[in-house]
Amino acid sequence: MARSERCPQCGEELSRSAWGTYCVRCFLELGLTPPDQGLAGGLGEASENISTDSLKKVRPGVGAEGAAVEPGKRIGRYRLVKQIGTGGFGVVFLAEQEEPVRRRVALKVIKIGMDTREVIARFNRERQALAMMDHPNIARVLDAGETNAGRPYFVMEYIDGAKITDYCDQHHLSVRERLGLFAQVCQAIQHAHLKGVIHQDIKPSNVLVAEQDSQPVPKVIDFGIAKATLERRFTKETIVTTYQQFAATPAYMSPEQAGFGGQDIDSRTDVYSLGMLLYELLTSQPAFEAAELRQAAIDEIFKTVREKDPPRPSARLTTLSVERLSNVAHCRQADSASLPKLLRGDLDWIVMKALEKDRNRRYETANGLAMDILRYLDNDVVLARPPDWRYRLRKLIRRNRLAFGAAAGVILALAFGVAVSTWQAVRATRAERGQTEVARFLKLTLTGVGPSVARGRDTTILREILERTVARLGKDLKNEPGVEAELRNTIGSVYLELGDYDQAEKMCREGLAIRRSKHLEPLKVADSLNNLGNVLYKKGQLPQAETAQREALAIRKKKLGAQHPDVASSLSNLAIVLWEQGNLTEAERLLREALAIRTKRLGYDNEDTAESLDNLAAVLSLEEKLPEAETMQREALALDVKLLGRDHPGVAFSLNNLADTLREEGKLEEAEATNREALALRKKLLGEEHADVAASLHNLATVLAAEGKWNEAEGSNRAALAMRRKVLGNRHIDVAGSLNNLAGVLVHEQKLAEAETLQREALDIQKEQLGPEHRDIAGSLNVLGTILWTQGKFVEAEAINRAALTMFRRVMGNESLDVASTLGNLGTILRCEGKLTEAEKAQREGLAIRKKLLGDQHADVAASLNGLAATCFDQGKLAEAEPLQREELALWRKLAAQQPRQPMAVAGLVDSLARLARTLLAERKYTDAAAPAQECSEICEKELPGDWHSFHARSLLGASLLGQSKFSEAEPLLLAGYEGMKKLEGTITPDDKPCLKEALRRVVNFYEATGEPERAADWKKRLEESK
Repeated sequence: MARSERCPQCGEELSRSAWGTYCVRCFLELGLTPPDQGLAGGLGEASENISTDSLKKVRPGVGAEGAAVEPGKRIGRYRLVKQIGTGGFGVVFLAEQEEPVRRRVALKVIKIGMDTREVIARFNRERQALAMMDHPNIARVLDAGETNAGRPYFVMEYIDGAKITDYCDQHHLSVRERLGLFAQVCQAIQHAHLKGVIHQDIKPSNVLVAEQDSQPVPKVIDFGIAKATLERRFTKETIVTTYQQFAATPAYMSPEQAGFGGQDIDSRTDVYSLGMLLYELLTSQPAFEAAELRQAAIDEIFKTVREKDPPRPSARLTTLSVERLSNVAHCRQADSASLPKLLRGDLDWIVMKALEKDRNRRYETANGLAMDILRYLDNDVVLARPPDWRYRLRKLIRRNRLAFGAAAGVILALAFGVAVSTWQAVRATRAERGQTEVARFLKLTLTGVGPSVARGRDTTILREILERTVARLGKDLKNEPGVEAELRNTIGSVYLELGDYDQAEKMCREGLAIRRSKHLEPLKVADSLNNLGNVLYKKGQLPQAETAQREALAIRKKKLGAQHPDVASSLSNLAIVLWEQGNLTEAERLLREALAIRTKRLGYDNEDTAESLDNLAAVLSLEEKLPEAETMQREALALDVKLLGRDHPGVAFSLNNLADTLREEGKLEEAEATNREALALRKKLLGEEHADVAASLHNLATVLAAEGKWNEAEGSNRAALAMRRKVLGNRHIDVAGSLNNLAGVLVHEQKLAEAETLQREALDIQKEQLGPEHRDIAGSLNVLGTILWTQGKFVEAEAINRAALTMFRRVMGNESLDVASTLGNLGTILRCEGKLTEAEKAQREGLAIRKKLLGDQHADVAASLNGLAATCFDQGKLAEAEPLQREELALWRKLAAQQPRQPMAVAGLVDSLARLARTLLAERKYTDAAAPAQECSEICEKELPGDWHSFHARSLLGASLLGQSKFSEAEPLLLAGYEGMKKLEGTITPDDKPCLKEALRRVVNFYEATGEPERAADWKKRLEESK
């Protein structure tokens, strides 16, 4: 039925959507409740049946608590001048403050009769929200208190300004000037979000513009329905009684605010409302027709907000009358013809991305929206793009599920037709859209079916598409070199993702050659150089990759300035090349510079920013800045998951880097689990044979070796090596890495001849690819020296090890974990050669470095203590050896308790107990030696049955009993200990070989002590023969 009444609160003519005697807006703002506390028949026409007597009527300015607050009255130290605004529960006055400073302020106080618990809570929420802010574009809270009648109020800075839309129109601001103001508003809202506050009612009247020093400054006001990010969810049952979700102005509320499903409100709600505000700033029109919303029932309003897509801003302008369009354009210093063209394209898509119904497709943050605006103003490429064909197809399928269910086979055929359809699109759109749009269309098509999208499925179709496309490039585009170069660049990138590096290099070089020969835009040349550099890096051609990246960086800096995101990309790519070349200091500097640019220009919640965090963390890990590296890597991983989703190659990359750092920190169980997660994800996304899958197998093998899981480590290493030979070729630098890793494992498995062969092959490849001096070459020399030492080739091993140490000192500096490790190995070699003074010096230096860099609780520190104590033992410095061994033993006990299933910790504990028992025996502390010997034997029986250490422990325990004259108990232990060690002699490392002779000597000593000269003589003969 029709109505002629008006709302008593705002004067709006009532429509069928009104509730009782109030319009929908005022009903929601006032928090009024229908009699049944429900939705009153669906919130639609049945709302007319609600009794007006059941509504709590509120009339501003009067009530039961006393006289009305009005101009001329005082509240505290503020004199009210005039009323300047009113809302559902509060009234705002212009007031004068007289002390301690004189100034004009805005004072907001709860209306008389509105001081219910809900309203006071909402009022205080606004006051607290504003008090948390400290941003030049947010109105500041100056004071707060209560009136004599107990009504809360707060005082804000007075903004003598106009609504942002009115100000822009009154001052005829151009589109660029409006965008500049709008970006400031976005940054203010971002500040609120960082403080944990969501505005929820962004609209023109809540953004005022005042002038300061003749410059317009926008100010965000009215956080009256702001929401703390930890507040509870709202459901359909509480939609009326807890009105705060729907107190937002319907024309500007987000789809989730208009939903009944209990979907929580997050910061993307404000992004949507900002999009609505931007829409109006560009067009002077609301995204939805105001008349349409005024006449609709409340459920229809909500349905419109949830489901109806507004027209693009440029399209909206075309619906205006000639006169109206002329006025709108004139207010923007444009004309009727140019304004729609100006909005068409990037600005359309920026607005529409902010207004996505699915909040996951909006800008993640207000700052992300601001950054895209700034990119547009800088004539840079914006992130907003039209929905791609996959997204539109999904939408179509959702609308026509049955039809598409019967025609699923068509999708496969579609993939085969992509190449043909793209060329048809070239012909159909070339005349209208030009070369750039054609190239962009094809680029999106080709990259849209890359292997990361295929998620591990067969990429044969994609390769066919690429081959067909390449075959026609030179023919169809011979007169359009710009488009051809762009597509060759794109195809090169897809080949790179597929792991076909030769084809990737060919495409990138051809694209670069076209751009150079045709003297195309220098920035396009830089793009080609950047892509080529990435391919060369993947191929292991590091000097050439560095040259390409440095040239790309120079061009971008010259053309774009030092703070452009593309400059950050070049800095990052160059840093990665330098990192692989061992120049970690310069790599760290460049990565920090890239991170600073990306954080400033792109915002924190951005994929490129996450990449910078990840890369910088990896370099910090290599520089042994491990706590900072782990923190940064976890931060990067969380950001990657948030931005990319769990199933993405970037997430696998972050997991891989985190696992490396965890391994370096000694957190081996977590490192293994993280590596396995990265491996599974890469197989899922990239297939079973890919360079990145091989990298994950390689890294997993490294962790398994650190855990002492030698059989598993060998298998993983061999799989990685085979895959890398197949995918990358025999001379690739990554093949050398796999050879190096596998050789190290084979040493522990006593497969020494094969280990030496593989290690020498790795060294040859590294020298060929990396030049004469590199961290990886030094590492290979260190491993080769260990292999030679294990074979008893001490002289050659010492020379090789010293060469590794010298190279590590030059490349990594004198205090690095690589230097410490090499010093430890050199000390062991020197001890075996009998050069005990030199050995002690090397081992003390290595121990000091490890303690400085790793602290006192790391497994590598225990290893250094072990080596130094052994040298002191050989020198006869038993009083020095014993405390070192007790310190080592205490550390291994702690590590074994933390990771009881870790083989390395168990092996370290066993060896430490045995060495301490051995030292105590040498000191003739026979009773003291019994405890570590007994514990060592028990652990070996449980954890290392059949290992030579188990028999060594028996011999040590027998010697302890012999020293205590417990002959009957000692004899079987001494005999079994020696015989068992003799059978396993091949598994005893050179530095432990003396333990076998000691076990034999103990048998001789036993029979001499028990008065059995003949048996003693027999065993003494065996002792002499063993020398």
